[in-house]
Amino acid sequence: MLICLHVSFVSGTKTKRYCSHSLSERRNPVTLPAQAAAVIIAALIAGAIGVWTSRYTIRKSLGHQQVQLFNQRFSTAADKLGHEQAATRLAGLYALAGLADDWKEQRQMCIDVLCSYLRLPYEPDPSSSNYRRGEREVRRTMIRVIRDHLRPGFSLESWANCNFSFEGATFDCGDLTGARFTGGNVSFHEALFVSGTFHFSRVHFSGANVWFTRAKFAGANVKFDDSRFLSGDVTFEGATCTRGIVSFKNVTIAPECIVTGDPLSRLAKPAGSAGSRRGSFWRP
Repeated sequence: MLICLHVSFVSGTKTKRYCSHSLSERRNPVTLPAQAAAVIIAALIAGAIGVWTSRYTIRKSLGHQQVQLFNQRFSTAADKLGHEQAATRLAGLYALAGLADDWKEQRQMCIDVLCSYLRLPYEPDPSSSNYRRGEREVRRTMIRVIRDHLRPGFSLESWANCNFSFEGATFDCGDLTGARFTGGNVSFHEALFVSGTFHFSRVHFSGANVWFTRAKFAGANVKFDDSRFLSGDVTFEGATCTRGIVSFKNVTIAPECIVTGDPLSRLAKPAGSAGSRRGSFWRP
């Protein structure tokens, strides 16, 4: 009996101690799991910061390398445009147009170079000592490349909202048929149309500011047939026609488009109306 009591007592004591210990654990939880969790969270945060920093560094490095590559491509294309051989100039033209498609941040700069090439002095007469063999084909191709970037479905990248400066350029041919000028500024100020045919047929002017101010139509056949002047400002102020024909057959001039200068202003319908006009020819 005494043994049993002793055992019972010892057992009870153990039980009490055990229960007392369990109660203590409940009131004062062991901090090891919490500390481990804190360490893990801190490690995850540090790892995330490290990954982000690494990606940022890589991205920045790649971005810098890409800009360097674009600059190299630009320099190479510009050098080719100044080459003596027409075939090399054509290669430079396509290289610069491709760069304009890839380098959106500097697309306008690439377009400016193409336009500035067309503004260079040009002798269209093959009998002249200043005539440059193959130059007519280079210039015609350049205008066609620009046109294809302004026509839906002809290029993966659109240049429709960019600026185009053809101020003072000499044209003896060109085809912008179906181009869409939906924004930006387009200037043919003091441009000279001397011979051949230049097509503005089915061009849509819808949002761009277009200047033919003081343009000289001096022998070329220039066609604006079926063009649509939908919005924006278009002006022929000070333009003259001394030779050749400028055709405006079936043009559409919307009230939202502000047109000034002969011959276009004579075709404009009164405010509040819209529709097609049979148009006219502008002759000297």
